[in-house]
Amino acid sequence: MSEEKRVIKKFKIRTYTGSKGSCVSCGKPIINGQEYVEVREDDKKEVKIPYRVGNYHYPCFAKRNYFIAFLDILGFRRFAENHDLFEQYATIQNMFVAARATRVEGSIRVDNSRSTMILSDIPYIAISDSIIVYQEIIPHTDTDDEFEWKERAFKQFIIGLEELFKESFRRKIFLRGGISYGEAIISLDSESREHIILGNPYLEAVETEKTQSWMGVAFHPSMNDYLGRTRNRTDLVEYQIPISEQFVALGIPNVTIGWVNLSMAQDRGIFDEWVTENDRHDQIKANTIQFFDYYIKHPTRIRHIQIDTHIKL
Repeated sequence: MSEEKRVIKKFKIRTYTGSKGSCVSCGKPIINGQEYVEVREDDKKEVKIPYRVGNYHYPCFAKRNYFIAFLDILGFRRFAENHDLFEQYATIQNMFVAARATRVEGSIRVDNSRSTMILSDIPYIAISDSIIVYQEIIPHTDTDDEFEWKERAFKQFIIGLEELFKESFRRKIFLRGGISYGEAIISLDSESREHIILGNPYLEAVETEKTQSWMGVAFHPSMNDYLGRTRNRTDLVEYQIPISEQFVALGIPNVTIGWVNLSMAQDRGIFDEWVTENDRHDQIKANTIQFFDYYIKHPTRIRHIQIDTHIKL
């Protein structure tokens, strides 16, 4: 028996009121008072989900594979001192609105390939000077290949981050971030006032962020194998990432997102307004200028967007 509490997407989260149930995932008992989710055969027919029929502890059901980026706003204290709370909120919100402006469902040509995707969906959580961006690996109805699911999610994730970095720079918000991948729980439920993010990908993204000396993003070493296999490698750029001396031995991959290209040529003057406070900040700015000047001559990666007429925007 159970008491229904709330709904997550299609599935109802209930509180168990028995003593004989067990979790399909971990095999441990579902005890009285614990939250659980029931997956029925009808659910599997209506929604493509990688779960067997049965009952799950809520944490076992909630865990998913994600790409997670942890981003730090460099010089946030100065930004906060020069803008009131309303202005801070509006700037961050508008930054994401602008980055999501390319959110289009349709036939997208990237270089020589064409595929259907959503651009720049960018789910995020902002906490003061920290931003968490994540991309869940979603099962697709046209294939059972889990690596293909991951490939599609990664392409969407990278395009979203590129747009976010462009729009943040144009607003003089200078970001530095780390990216990782793996199993995590991201539970954001305003009804139950529960906001939880757990998992190694988040921890690894945080660790990777602090290793760098620039405005940019790097991948955690645990992603080396995937970066060597992915077809999306051509969507990234090879670059000697400026790593702080104490972190060089970590083996951060020398690959990053291509957020700088010809479309930003008119934004070069923003560096004149980047105020630094010490030698370390000077180096961060100088390293960013070096990256910017190298890639500003590169063409925009998205060559053509054709929107299918039957899809609602």
